[in-house]
Amino acid sequence: MEHFASAGTVDRATGVVIETIQLCHQMGNVPLSLRLPVQDPQSPSPQVDQVNQTILAASEAHGVMLVDFSDHERPEGVKVGLDPAALLADGVEPSAAIEQAGPDLGSVRLVDLMDTGMRGPVGFGADNRLDLMAFKVALDVNGFLGSLVIDTRQWEDPWAGLHLSIQSWASIQ
Repeated sequence: MEHFASAGTVDRATGVVIETIQLCHQMGNVPLSLRLPVQDPQSPSPQVDQVNQTILAASEAHGVMLVDFSDHERPEGVKVGLDPAALLADGVEPSAAIEQAGPDLGSVRLVDLMDTGMRGPVGFGADNRLDLMAFKVALDVNGFLGSLVIDTRQWEDPWAGLHLSIQSWASIQ
């Protein structure tokens, strides 16, 4: 976010996002997950609004859906992204967040917050905090058809965790 706030880096940061939108378009209009710049209430900047307008215009021009994973208000047309590990860390029940997002839900990260406080694979172990069954049911009730991304950041063994997450998810009918 600080790259959008600094006059020395805002053009470069905005350019990188636009290039990423173009890449998403070339890949078949895959959604782009990001955190849009947010106004600082203590020192609002017209630059933030201008950056967001530029990013939104590029996404519309290329037909690429933007999915914002921040918890601030989103511009119209930008979908909601949910990260269960981040939600659990904030004391928010992921299933309730799915219900709240409703049809604006655009992408979901499949990741758990372990008892250690680190991110980890989803599953049914004693260390898992995400109620995977309730999470999947909430997505089904929501009618979610967006992208589900297994997020392996910070995992001790990403390959093993990836396989565990796939198996755990597939085991729920």
